[in-house]
Parts: sequence; structure tokens; C-alpha cells
Amino acid sequence: IADIANYVSYFQVTMKAIQQAKQGFNDFLNYDSDLTNISYTMDLSKNQLQNLGSSAIDMAKDLSMSLDNTMDIYKIYANMNTTASEIQQTARPTAILSNLSGVDASTAADQVQGILQQFHMLDDGATTAADASMHIVDVLDKVSGSVGIDYAKGIKIISDAVQASGQVAYDAGMSYEQLAAITAKVSERTREDGSSIGNALKTIITRTTKVGKMPQYADEVDNATLSNASASLHAVGVDVYNPDGSDRGIITVMSELKSKWDDLTDAQQAKIAFDVAATRQTSKFKSMLDAFTDSMTLAEEATTANGNAEANQEKYMESTAGKLQAIKTQMQDFWVNFYNSGTVNGVLEFVHGLTEGFTSLEKTLGPIPALLTAVFAAMTVKNATMAGLKFLSGGGLATVVG
Repeated sequence: IADIANYVSYFQVTMKAIQQAKQGFNDFLNYDSDLTNISYTMDLSKNQLQNLGSSAIDMAKDLSMSLDNTMDIYKIYANMNTTASEIQQTARPTAILSNLSGVDASTAADQVQGILQQFHMLDDGATTAADASMHIVDVLDKVSGSVGIDYAKGIKIISDAVQASGQVAYDAGMSYEQLAAITAKVSERTREDGSSIGNALKTIITRTTKVGKMPQYADEVDNATLSNASASLHAVGVDVYNPDGSDRGIITVMSELKSKWDDLTDAQQAKIAFDVAATRQTSKFKSMLDAFTDSMTLAEEATTANGNAEANQEKYMESTAGKLQAIKTQMQDFWVNFYNSGTVNGVLEFVHGLTEGFTSLEKTLGPIPALLTAVFAAMTVKNATMAGLKFLSGGGLATVVG
């Protein structure tokens, strides 16, 4: 009975090891496929490609992130006509955002790139893509963590609002930090999603500034509507334009209106709300005004919120989820190194050569019985497995792990 129990235990351990090896091989195949995908869009030597892959593994371990997610980020940035060095620098902020918000790599990259593009953060060349990307994540982290909304949901709300209104906000002189803070504060009050809030802000901006006269916004508002909004605001002492006809900016206009709002009659408030925001956006406009002072304070704090996201990344790594992911990533690293090792690679090349020869033979002689095919497959798998075990028992494990 004891012998049977030992055999059963040995069998269970062996099957578990085989399952782990199979999963490890799939991880290696995915990693190798991702590197191949990157090579399609970047002119890199084999060594440069391998070094890029190694940097992705290092980043995954450093941030307690899955290798699959990290490679997805690298692939996205590889398609942006960038260099290997720039990929390594800009991938980190995106990876941190993915960890903190729980979104996948593609969504996190879209969020960062969308804000970069809408607010033209790289146009003047004054900052690097890496620094600008990290600032974007710091602001998302600071603003979302400062309002009464679920943290991850808040990040999505801000990102969606930027997608809907970022360009028009930029054209009206609003900063990314201001748009993020206003969006979060309005959502805190109304519980509405980012797209809805972003579209409301777009309506308000185009009806109260010269942005509405730009050709790209011709379908958003007509001249009569612009005149009505300007006249309503002027009637209570808030001018939309400077004496020379230049735009005063949406933040200046809203700030002055906020200072006068509580002293206006209900009729005046209703007329301004309708002329500025239209019927559908009136409630959001009033929420924007109610929270305007707090929004500007939060925006100012977010402007200097450097290091916030990195600090929360450290907290994630100390969490149970972070520690479990770190173990999984270490295993992925082990299997990639294992299957990349000279011994195992040699066996795989040998099996590949035999397979090609076997296929050629089949084409020459015609179909070969399925049994012979199965026997051949079993033999090659056995050879690869035995080589792997020999590699581990011969000191390969210590070599891979370091």
C-alpha cells in the first residue's frame, strides 16, 4: 500500500510538473511571437530585439506585472515609429497605470496616448514622452484619489471625458489638469460617466468662447447661439472677450461667473444656464459652477503631483495581489530563459529539422499511417522532455534563475 501511495504521489507531482512545463512553453511561445510582431515594425538586429525583450521581462518583474501585459505595451509603442530606448522609457508609466487602475495594457496605452495627443504635450519639444506620460499618470492618480468616486472608475471617467472634449478644451485654453479636476468633481456630484461630462463641457466651451467660431466646430454651434451666450454673460458683468476682441478663456469666464452666481436671481441663472449649456447640459453646468473653486484647487495640486503614481505602485507591489503576480512573473521569466537556453533550443531545432524531413518524406511516399505519426510525435516530445530534465539536473536551473 505504501508503494502504491508513493507511486500515486510521484505521478501527481510529475503531472503537475508537466502542466507547468506546458504552461511555461505557452508563455515562451507568446513572448517569442510578441518579439516577432515587434520586428515587423522596427528595424532591429537579433541582439537588439532580444535586448528589448529582456528589458520587458525586467520591467514586468520590477512592477509585478504579467509578462503578457508588458509585451502588449511594448507592441503598442513599437507601432508608433519610435526607438527601442523610447519604448523602454514610455512603457513604464503605461504599465503603472494598468496596474493601478486594473485595465488591460491596450486600454492604458490608449488613455495615456489620447491625453498626450489631445493636449499636444510633445509639440514644443520641452519635455520627453516618458516625462509627459508619467505626469499624465500622476495627475490621473492624484485627481481620482481625491474625489468620492471609486479609484479605477475615476480614472476611466477622466480618460473618457478627455476623449470627448480634450481638443476643444485645449483650444479654449484649458489645461489637462483643469479638465481632469472639473470632470472628477462634476462626476462626484452627478455620478455621470466621463463621456457624458466631456460632451457637456464641449457644449459649454463652444457656446461661450471663440472656439465655437473655428471651422472644425461649425456643426456644434451657430452665430446666434454664440451671441446669446455672450449677451447673457455680459448682462451680469462677465465678458467673454477682451476689448481687442481676443478670447478671455473659458477658465477666466467661469471663474468670474462663479464669483457672481449666488447673487443672481433665479431668472438670470436660468437664462445663463440655457444660453451657455442648452437644455440637456444645464444640470452639469450648474454642478460645474458649484464645484468650480474646489476643481481649480485640485487642478493646482495635480499640476505638481510628481511621484504619486510611483508611490501607489509600491503599495500595489506590497499587496497580496502584487506579491502573487510577482511570483507568476518570476515563473514566466524562468520558462522564457529555460526555453531560450542553448540546450533546449538545440533540441527544438533538432525536432524542427526532423519534422521537416518527415513532412518531405510524407510528400514523397504519400500518406503515412496515423500510428506511425503518433509514434514519431511521442518520440520527439520525449526527446525534448528528457533534454529539458537533463538541462535542469545538470545545473541549468541555477543558470536560469541566476
